[in-house]
Amino acid sequence: MKAILFLAFLALSGVLAGCSRHAPPSPQNIGQQPYTEDDVRKSVLPGTPRESIVGRFGQPMVDEKNPRFEDGSTNIDEILVFTLPSTNPPKNENWVFAGFQVRLKDGKAVEWSVVHMDTHARP
Repeated sequence: MKAILFLAFLALSGVLAGCSRHAPPSPQNIGQQPYTEDDVRKSVLPGTPRESIVGRFGQPMVDEKNPRFEDGSTNIDEILVFTLPSTNPPKNENWVFAGFQVRLKDGKAVEWSVVHMDTHARP
């Protein structure tokens, strides 16, 4: 289980590094209000339906259906990964809230975890 979380984090880190937090907002995030870690904490509770989460935070950057884990377990049906749009103007930030992932079973949240990252302003 820890290995899949680590792999998911690495994959998300690669996506975020490749896209950069300072890239223009993706079409999926246009018009979305920025949200905070506290907003997620209040909105994504065990049992929250997938539709409510997507309705509140927009389309996820990653939607992995039927994930498989090293131990063969399939205790969840789907993992959604959400990322915040870039800041404008770009700035240096350390260990800032950059998004979150939600684990779903039967279309409802089981748990969520935060994604943090460091960002760097371009010269």
